[in-house]
Amino acid sequence: LPADGIWGTQTMSALPTLQRYGNISNKQIVYILQYALYINGFDPNGFDGGFGAGVQSAVKKFQSFVGLSSDGVCGKQTWASLLVSYGDKNRTATACDCVSEITSARAQTLKKAGYTTVGRYLTNVGPMTLNKKIQEGEIETIINAGLTIFPIYQTVGNYANYFNRGRGLSDAVYAYKAAKSYGFKEGTIIYFGVDFDALGTDINEKIIPYFEGIKEKMSELNNYYKIGVYGPRGVCSKTKEKGLTVSSFVGDMSSGFSANIGNILPRDWAFDQIATIKLGSGDGEIEIDKDITNTI
Repeated sequence: LPADGIWGTQTMSALPTLQRYGNISNKQIVYILQYALYINGFDPNGFDGGFGAGVQSAVKKFQSFVGLSSDGVCGKQTWASLLVSYGDKNRTATACDCVSEITSARAQTLKKAGYTTVGRYLTNVGPMTLNKKIQEGEIETIINAGLTIFPIYQTVGNYANYFNRGRGLSDAVYAYKAAKSYGFKEGTIIYFGVDFDALGTDINEKIIPYFEGIKEKMSELNNYYKIGVYGPRGVCSKTKEKGLTVSSFVGDMSSGFSANIGNILPRDWAFDQIATIKLGSGDGEIEIDKDITNTI
């Protein structure tokens, strides 16, 4: 294959299927598998180039964790999830998020495609023309179609200097008021968006203070809503580590983001965003971001 550094269909198709008791002629590929499991947080019980019980167990645990069938066989989907943040973009998903209103026709499109829950925005972005927030009567339409909904809060959130403690204090209030106005129940998780290529200094000096502000204000509001985070892996893991969030909605589509490269999928992940696709036609056509759900 051309050494272009790009994860594509050719790279994925060239990866062999590995399993215990299989005829593995090249131990080097098993070394790569063992290392990939290890850096993703799943110990293969040594690095010997052999597909033994330890490797099989680690493969099964990894598959279960990322939402794949736990069969202990390292096929193309398992390789993809080990080696690139979004994994196999063609995986079947049951969740999505979008900026478009879910009308009755669009709800039926989602249902027919196997989707069960949709993420929608609590607010718009100031005076911008994009009307991405939940529309009047939309939640009722979603529920009547047999779908569920989870709320996302993001006005801008796509550059480092947006984030600070003061902004966190104010965003918590805006999100709380919006969620209450839509009738979201107590205990609902609101996912606050961090939608840019955050560096380590951005996370520590800007994003963490932002979520500290959110947590402080939500505490004053009797913790009516729980705090989640949408963002790349490193952001999600850090806010969880600091005790600032309870659930992660992982922005894994941007595989080149610094906070996705070399970072493992957060242990508290609930949604894993892997691809933008279009579904349906006519009145039912809709563009969505496909999200894998954590059913563990």
